[in-house]
Amino acid sequence: MKNINKLATSLSIILLASSCAFTYKAPEGESKSAKANISNNDKIFKSAKRTLLLNDYKISYLDKEEGMISSKYKNLKVNPTQANCGKTLGLDYLKDKRTKTEVSFNIIVEKKQIEVKASIKGEYKPNGITGDQNITLTCISKGILEKELLKKIIK
Repeated sequence: MKNINKLATSLSIILLASSCAFTYKAPEGESKSAKANISNNDKIFKSAKRTLLLNDYKISYLDKEEGMISSKYKNLKVNPTQANCGKTLGLDYLKDKRTKTEVSFNIIVEKKQIEVKASIKGEYKPNGITGDQNITLTCISKGILEKELLKKIIK
């Protein structure tokens, strides 16, 4: 009888853990960006590059002629006010400490305007580094990270 109870308990735990993957509700919509009018493209382009570097972002692409800068992804714990990475059973994945997020930025400086857009990758790892329950999350930025970076660039 003890073996049956242990088996039933183990199966219940496995089913509960795997239900997260089956109940994942990805967010709908598009990520928001932040824009500002500027007076000097060259000055702002240099400031954008400098701001990314000072905030520990590595630059993966830079083209001054096109006015484009892209950063590599950086580990950054994102919260529900900054992004939406979906829910399971009504619970926000970003509130769970086992959710890992990475952020990269794309910056375009052209025609006396700057636009900043974040790209967020999320991963839910309930069993640590490896495991069958890991879920790749679709994340949508709410524009907060972009506004914060833009403020640093144009100050």
